[in-house]
Amino acid sequence: MIAINIPVTVVIPPVADAGNDQVIYGDSTSLETVLLDGSNSIDEDGIIVNYNWAENSIEIATGVSPQIALAVGIHTITLTVTDVDGLTNTDTITITVFE
Repeated sequence: MIAINIPVTVVIPPVADAGNDQVIYGDSTSLETVLLDGSNSIDEDGIIVNYNWAENSIEIATGVSPQIALAVGIHTITLTVTDVDGLTNTDTITITVFE
């Protein structure tokens, strides 16, 4: 009997972490600055190469911790992270901006 060893590579997708939901109380300006934070996102078998933030499927920012401006209202923001293997994962937060 001949034994053949075939190496198996297990590729693990990243885990997105968009942070906690936020409530912002404005100062009566039309837009409020909000800091997004995806720094707790992880990839156990590599590195995360892309952080994409979107609202209603429209990209609003990129990067680990971008600042954005939001109007008064309720905003559902989705973080999509992509790792070096091209695998993705998403996480969603709600940001409520009061006047």
